[in-house]
Amino acid sequence: MNHLAKKNLQKVIESFLSESNRIVSIVETHPEKLQGRDLEILAEKIWDLRHFSIELLNQFPDESTWYNASIIKELVDEPIAMDPNKRKKTSLIAAADLTKKSHNDKTLRHLLRSWTIEKKAREVLFSNLREISKELAS
Repeated sequence: MNHLAKKNLQKVIESFLSESNRIVSIVETHPEKLQGRDLEILAEKIWDLRHFSIELLNQFPDESTWYNASIIKELVDEPIAMDPNKRKKTSLIAAADLTKKSHNDKTLRHLLRSWTIEKKAREVLFSNLREISKELAS
């Protein structure tokens, strides 16, 4: 069962990265083309990251797998600075919840804009996720 849960989380990470890169590209090149449906899809990917990391953690995996799943959960739950002064913060899951439950995508839009400004922070996040995905696949 652990193997299937690892594979599921790995697929979800790859899906999140693919969708995030697609949406960031839109925001960087043609922000006016970003649609609400794009943000709903991204919000679903964020929910999936959290759900599948928790599912894997609940299966009492080996230490390495537990570590990777807990990092994913932390990345989704941890507040992220959305402005250069680091005054305004939100988590990925909070932005996803607002988008899906309240049909308010303002926070997720703001978070995406911050990723276009703070490219280094985005690359660190995406790089960490890629590395975890590779470890889960092995």
